Amino acid sequence: MLQKKYVHLTEKERDKISVLNSKGKKPAEIARILGRNRSTITRELKRSSSVFFRGNYLSSQSHQNIKRNWVNSHKRQRIQDERMRKYVIDKLKNYWTPELIAGRIKIDLGLSISHEAIYQYIYDGNRDLVIFLPRKHFARKMKNLKTNGNESGYKILLFLWETENYRIPIGFALWHKESPSLNELAL
Repeated sequence: MLQKKYVHLTEKERDKISVLNSKGKKPAEIARILGRNRSTITRELKRSSSVFFRGNYLSSQSHQNIKRNWVNSHKRQRIQDERMRKYVIDKLKNYWTPELIAGRIKIDLGLSISHEAIYQYIYDGNRDLVIFLPRKHFARKMKNLKTNGNESGYKILLFLWETENYRIPIGFALWHKESPSLNELAL
């Protein structure tokens, strides 16, 4: 005999569980009414992400928590090794490209990582490192600067403060091709 495939509870089913639970129905009764297994209902009411207010199960908040937990549980940290993470951050702050880092890390640490994993590490939660990339993709987020797929004439200027060991960005600005030249703006 084939087992039924498990189907997650829908938001409407959680609403029904909320109403029936507030009326004092037992999990077995709720399960029979919904056509679900009793353990599914019991598990839902005991789940840590379920929200209760004055003893009543709140379905909408519980559903949001469950969806958020599912999304977060399926995210994985891009660079898990601490040595590798420190190496990547240090090299990025020295304005190395992810391609250079991916090639050099094999020689220096004997570890392997793709340049794409480094980009994902930067763009998925370490956006403060974007300023160290030679080609900053600020324009990706400023979609209004492009028209019909053509360049709009905007350039991003990065202002750096150089020390012996680092080049530290201290700001950036947008410049348009029809603006005065930088020489005209010089103090």
